[in-house]
Amino acid sequence: MCVHAPPGARTRGELGERRDAHVMSLTNSKVSSRAKIVAHPSKFSGVREADRTYRAPVKPELGSLPFSETPEPPTQRDVTAGGVRLRVAEAGSGPCVVLLHGLFVDHRIWDGVVRGMNQEFHLVAPDLPGFGESEKPATSRFPYTVEAFAEAIAGLYAGLQIGRAALVGHGLGAAIALTLAARHPELVAHLVLIDPMLEPERPLLENRLAGLPLIGNLVFKQLVGKATFRAYFRERLLSPSANVAPARVDAFYESFNTPAARGSALATLRATSDPRPVLAQSIRVRSPTLLLWGRHDELYPARFGQRLAREIGGAHFELVDAGHAVPEEQPEETARLISRFLTAPPSSQPRKPVDFGMRAPKRARAPRKRSR
Repeated sequence: MCVHAPPGARTRGELGERRDAHVMSLTNSKVSSRAKIVAHPSKFSGVREADRTYRAPVKPELGSLPFSETPEPPTQRDVTAGGVRLRVAEAGSGPCVVLLHGLFVDHRIWDGVVRGMNQEFHLVAPDLPGFGESEKPATSRFPYTVEAFAEAIAGLYAGLQIGRAALVGHGLGAAIALTLAARHPELVAHLVLIDPMLEPERPLLENRLAGLPLIGNLVFKQLVGKATFRAYFRERLLSPSANVAPARVDAFYESFNTPAARGSALATLRATSDPRPVLAQSIRVRSPTLLLWGRHDELYPARFGQRLAREIGGAHFELVDAGHAVPEEQPEETARLISRFLTAPPSSQPRKPVDFGMRAPKRARAPRKRSR
């Protein structure tokens, strides 16, 4: 179970001993009916529901994962949230930080960030619905919109009894995190958005292809091979100077390369092609917010992040020497900036009042006296 850190706490002991009982009750009353922890079907029999966790196998294509270097043995569990089974990886101890990945990857994109934060925080990294080892439901059961993803994560909070926690998202995950913070402010103590999915400077090829009914199905379900996936990752998500092992990219491809996963990725592209509803909710965010942006991001240039920082009152903005995939390319710097933000005192997290369009009516002017 995660423990919420009150703003300004500096040590793990100070952060870890408190719990917001009011928020816990509020959270459970709102979303507890939508989530429950369940056993992995092939791992357990006759085990109490609360103890149904298992040790995550190391995938050979990635070698030894950073989760294996955490103080506690790595654990994964399945949680049913909003009627969808989610695979969740957890590591470390301390205040809770929830990590949401982006499109075409899974929770493993946070491996290096987890290594840099697990001594002070409890990291919770789910595979989003349709990705990684999570269930990949048909669109008739799950619409793959940003709002649907956000509600699934709200259900995850209830299923794991997280209460109030820091929320970090990258790309699609950042759009989900922003939406969750706007819709359920009681769940989000701090918000970190890393290169969130916004309206691109020019229409993205993958979005144009996904919008074509027949061609989109053919391309995403049959024609995208390992070489194409590698080229997309290298040319669109990483900076020219990135030092990312090809095995890492190949591991993400293997996760993508099943009929169900390809279908989920296509459904997500189609359902999230218009980011304007997400951007419209930015003025409703009240949590202390940090924006991290890849200096060389070609999908969403840094000036978009500066504009978003102005929309979210009092948000901090930091540039990182990376492309779009900041957590993969610069995990140590990402972990350092997030940790510094989460442990900073309240005085260094200024918040400006947010205008929700409810201004006081203008006073009527007194009539001018005419001079005789």
